[in-house]
Amino acid sequence: MAKRALIILQRDWAIKIGLHLSKKLIEDKYILSALTLKKSTHNFFVNQSEINFCHLTNLDTIIENPHSVSGVDKITLEDVCKGISINNVWTFFQERSYIRNYNDKYYYSFKQNRNDEDCKALIKAYYISLSNIFKHCQPEVIISPNFATLIHAMLYHFGKKYNAPMLALEPSFVSGIYSCNTDYSWGSLPFENRFKQLTEGKTESKNIQKSKKYINLFREKFIEPTGHIENITNISGITDDKSRQAINLPKISLKRSVRIRLRPLRQLLNGSYKGKENKLKNIGNTPDSMSFSTFIRDYFVHKKNLKDALKIKYLDVLPNNFAYLPLQVQPEQTIDMIAPWFNNQIEVARLVAQSLPGDMALIVKEHPAMLGKRSLSYYEKLNKSVNVSLVSPLLHNSELLNKASIIIATTGTSIFESSIYKKPVIQLGDLSVTQLLPNVYFHNHFPTLCEKISKILNDFVYDEYSEKLLTAFISSIYDTGYEIDYGGAMYHGRDLDIIWKAYENEISRVKY
Repeated sequence: MAKRALIILQRDWAIKIGLHLSKKLIEDKYILSALTLKKSTHNFFVNQSEINFCHLTNLDTIIENPHSVSGVDKITLEDVCKGISINNVWTFFQERSYIRNYNDKYYYSFKQNRNDEDCKALIKAYYISLSNIFKHCQPEVIISPNFATLIHAMLYHFGKKYNAPMLALEPSFVSGIYSCNTDYSWGSLPFENRFKQLTEGKTESKNIQKSKKYINLFREKFIEPTGHIENITNISGITDDKSRQAINLPKISLKRSVRIRLRPLRQLLNGSYKGKENKLKNIGNTPDSMSFSTFIRDYFVHKKNLKDALKIKYLDVLPNNFAYLPLQVQPEQTIDMIAPWFNNQIEVARLVAQSLPGDMALIVKEHPAMLGKRSLSYYEKLNKSVNVSLVSPLLHNSELLNKASIIIATTGTSIFESSIYKKPVIQLGDLSVTQLLPNVYFHNHFPTLCEKISKILNDFVYDEYSEKLLTAFISSIYDTGYEIDYGGAMYHGRDLDIIWKAYENEISRVKY
């Protein structure tokens, strides 16, 4: 009997990595169907001749006009919810071109770009399109680069309905190691099963000593998360040595610095900013396709935001007793999908600050990758909130984690990093794997947050058993994860076979 798979061929990942995976799946006798995201990506796969897809659907055409999908006007959202066994679809309606607006502001405004009827139509159009794929192509496994938006969440629930596991290799909390996530809360069944085996004494890990060494090295010198250098350099464009050194970025050559600074000029001269092939009707400007005026706006607003962010009067001396709330990149999977109830970060900071006991203050720090993305008014709203103080985004995370009395986070790597520093954490969002850490307390109810903080501060002890759990957590990542140079794969074609072997191994684990 033929094996069947569905792959999400999204954006540049599709061509740099997804193409290789698709070829390998075909070589392995799979009948392959695909969803494409980004028109230029779709056209690439339409025009290639090596892979014959059972079904090839471009999501951009649905995003442009969901009402054009046959049957949208004949079903309700209740039908959608019943069809994939959920109570509510709005929690993962994180389609940024609909709920954010790039036309209004750089880097996105919080005003929705499409009206409620269009939003409902998109949900129903996705549901109908996925129903057709599962009916005609009957995929047994779903391969994805991540769990990032509405379509990924709906695919996950379709997979549950039809017993087709969804697999995504994403960065783990151990630098350089990728884990196979199996749901959009960063859940990983292989990791969770391994952690249970280790903590119940049913088996031993060969990576115990390696994990202990990682912990000791981390405590001696902070180990940056996977992709730290690429993400901050490519997104924020920080090139000066002083700023880079402050946030643990390596020096870059004069040639590299000049290339980064001249990137907008190259885009202007070659017209690549226009992205005519990727223009989305009824959406307007996007980072993939924009008008000349929007391109100029983005350039100068980014420069102004970066300059303003470095001129703000930040708190110079940390108080003796403070809670630390790290801001998250946004729009982004880690907060919008995993912590949708807490993705208004200004309001979260205000509510946390008013929940702090006694003389405790709230310290907030910007994520370095967002430098230049948020406006001065955003930081002023935070800085002028009662009992909230901003510290410089160039203050390294390790100093705050070490000195904080408690960390309160929606999601993100700071939760894991706090465990290595033996600090208690209250996690607000639904990130699942971090709830296995010995220092993490899941709590998402603001009216009782003050009571929870006080109890944790009174009762929290990091002891030998806590260290054992942390070691088991890291060992489980090593045992079930994959050492991959993902940046090398994306930019230089390295490790493609390693990525395929990882997916092949995970498919075998769940299906055959």
